[in-house]
Amino acid sequence: MHPFYGSRRLALHLGWNRKKAQRILKLSGIVIPKPTKKHHYRGGKAEITAPLNILHRFAKFKDELRPQEGMNYSEMVNALAWAQDFTYLWFERSMHYLAVVLDLKTRQVVGWRLGLRHSSELTHEALLDALSKHSSPAILHSDQGSEYLSYKHQLTCERFEIELSASNKASP
Repeated sequence: MHPFYGSRRLALHLGWNRKKAQRILKLSGIVIPKPTKKHHYRGGKAEITAPLNILHRFAKFKDELRPQEGMNYSEMVNALAWAQDFTYLWFERSMHYLAVVLDLKTRQVVGWRLGLRHSSELTHEALLDALSKHSSPAILHSDQGSEYLSYKHQLTCERFEIELSASNKASP
């Protein structure tokens, strides 16, 4: 039996109803331990200040008289910009991190890296992968995560004459 089998799993495994499984667990004095909380990355310290959101100038109100109607982002395809982000993947009992660079015009992945650690090195390698296959964009947009606000990231963008852009905090 798995150490975290509760009354629901036990009942399913043995073909009992849940109340019977609860009753037998209680009578036998078996206490099921609760799984511990998973550790989540809390972010590192940013090495540079966050750049302004350059892509915001390409966004237009759907209706100038009713700004609450939202924004139209269709003009961003003319910005010659890439956007980058990363995601967590749970695979074979461990966390993996996927960093991706996306071309906003074609909506194609132009560079990526998969790693076991969430770091600025991972996102930097994804950017280098994109730059090795494609000509550099005018703008590189990301969120304000510390992995994008590193000196190494900034120097690479300066070398390729790429202007950094970042969304406001809590604004994807």
